Amino acid sequence: MWLAAREHPELKAAAQKWAYALRQRVRSKTHYRGMLFYQGTVLGALLFDDKPSRDLAIDVAHALADDFNEAAGVIGLGEEGEETSNLGPGETTVDAIGMIAAVLTYAARETGNARLRDLARRHALRHIEWCVRADGSVCQSASFDVATGALRRRYTHKGYSEHSTWGRAQAWSMLGYALSAIWLPEERLFLDTAQRIADWWIANVPEDGVSYWDFGDPRIPDTHRDTSAPAMVSAALLKIAALTDEARRARYRAAAEQTVNTLIRDWLTPLAPAETRPEGMLVGACYHPTIGHAVNCEAVWPDYYLFEALEVLTGRLEPSRL
Repeated sequence: MWLAAREHPELKAAAQKWAYALRQRVRSKTHYRGMLFYQGTVLGALLFDDKPSRDLAIDVAHALADDFNEAAGVIGLGEEGEETSNLGPGETTVDAIGMIAAVLTYAARETGNARLRDLARRHALRHIEWCVRADGSVCQSASFDVATGALRRRYTHKGYSEHSTWGRAQAWSMLGYALSAIWLPEERLFLDTAQRIADWWIANVPEDGVSYWDFGDPRIPDTHRDTSAPAMVSAALLKIAALTDEARRARYRAAAEQTVNTLIRDWLTPLAPAETRPEGMLVGACYHPTIGHAVNCEAVWPDYYLFEALEVLTGRLEPSRL
């Protein structure tokens, strides 16, 4: 709604309503607050100079900092994450890396609190060590000792197996390090990591740009696609392209354009002459097939990232602004 309100000002009040409703989540024990408050409040502050959104973003940045584990160098997933398993302060995931970095760094900029920026950098760096494999593929999660910070195991908890590459882990981490590179440009490793993750995706995704739910599922091609991962990837690739040298920029942008074209052509309603669903639904998101939950649905995060990518591709938004 923040993005849409730039061209449809009547939607600003709705964006504000839902942004301010996030106040009740400031102290939730989950690092997913980074996701909620980046899109929910930082966008309002950046795009509209909305002061209550700014203040909420600063509040949650301080709350996230309070949950930072100094021994491990991360903000743990926490007990209140929107998961069915693998919760607690000694677990972490790649899902919110970039949004945590953005929230903390935005608050550091607004308040002059350098510690917030340092925590953002450390959280993102630790996940490179724990979750990004040498070939550029990503495992989703890690467990660590909350007292010593020692890594106990790295694994994929929503994928086909503990050692497979879940599509959304690859997408979230690509987006995460693209955002980290935007907000912390002095740390060159973030852009390098985003590019490695993107290169692995481009080399392994099906030709049309739409991934299967897990790259390690032996049933491919007779298994679920997941449009939510490529929707995120399209936005991430456009950010990476904007930060990349000219020699490589065209490759990332072309991959993003191809993915967006496929999503619009094959996965955006109406999909048939007798379509009864509303126009403009991005279908085919596969949330959690290991428990049989929402394997072919519309979801809010791919809607957002496809919208953001379209804003960039039509010249309405600078890819490195958000």
